[in-house]
Amino acid sequence: MMSIAKQFPILKTKRTTDIFLNFVTDSKKNQVQKFINLAKKYNIRVHIWMFAFFDKENSEFMKKRIERAKYFASLKDIAGIHFDYLRYPWRCR
Repeated sequence: MMSIAKQFPILKTKRTTDIFLNFVTDSKKNQVQKFINLAKKYNIRVHIWMFAFFDKENSEFMKKRIERAKYFASLKDIAGIHFDYLRYPWRCR
C-alpha cells in the first residue's frame, strides 16, 4: 500500500482541494495534526467529518460529540468540522 505522503502529490495532480477525515478512523490529535501539516504542503485543506444523530433522550451523546468537535477545532489549520446525519426525531410544522 502506498504511504499517505506519496498520495498527496497524486491528489494534487487530480486537483484535490479538500479532504474529509472521519474522526473515528484516526482521532489521535498528533496524528491528525501531522496529516494536516502534510496536506497543507500541497494546498489541500483538511476537514473533520463526524456522525452525530440527535437524540433528545440521550443528550450526553451530543455533549460528547460537541466536546470532540471542540477538540478537533483546536488543531492548527483545520479547515472545518462537519456533522453528518444530524437528524431530528420530530417533524417540523
